[in-house]
Amino acid sequence: MMNISDLKNNKKLSMLLKCLVQAVVFAVVLIIDQCTKAAASNALASKPGHRTEFIPGIIDFYYSENTGASFSIFQDHPTVLTVITAIALSALLIYIIVANRNKLLIKIPLILILGGGIGNLIDRFRFGAVRDFIYFIPTDFAIFNLADSAITIGSFILIAYLLISIFKESKQRKTDATGKTATENDAVGAGTANTDYQPDGADLESAQEESAEIADGVNAASADGTGNGTDADGQ
Repeated sequence: MMNISDLKNNKKLSMLLKCLVQAVVFAVVLIIDQCTKAAASNALASKPGHRTEFIPGIIDFYYSENTGASFSIFQDHPTVLTVITAIALSALLIYIIVANRNKLLIKIPLILILGGGIGNLIDRFRFGAVRDFIYFIPTDFAIFNLADSAITIGSFILIAYLLISIFKESKQRKTDATGKTATENDAVGAGTANTDYQPDGADLESAQEESAEIADGVNAASADGTGNGTDADGQ
């Protein structure tokens, strides 16, 4: 039988494995982001405005330095954006460390967001801008990098998980409410069944007549017994 010590050890091991998974995901996102940015910078920075075909009709490589946020947002305020980003990522990191009870389905998307955010923040501190190089042709939207992709994927996973959790919780509440209502109705029905029968006047009169007959019978039996005793004494 597993004792308390074994349970504690298993709990510590499980927590250690979760922390290891989170650290690996974070490291992979950060390393791949920085390596691909360095490769793109070395290969494409010397060719400004030049687009290199990667997947025909889908993805081209096009080097660009973005002073704004993901997908070229807030380009006119790089310093303020850097400070806000650093504060937000610090808060996110603290939350990930402190909230040990959260499931991996919540923490993994947060790690993706954190890894992508720090990857772009490193670029801001080193170069004053984020190195972008991926151009998705079908959307014709903006040039981005793998850090932006990690942030976007993590956000979608987190939103989907939260929506599913809200739906399940709402469904569970409805189920509990339905079960409670059914129980209350059963209780009311049982109470009603116990109090449904109310004797009418005829029933009461019949019961009284039966009681009177029983009393007469008892009295007659008593009288017969007394009479028999007197006869015996007379003899």
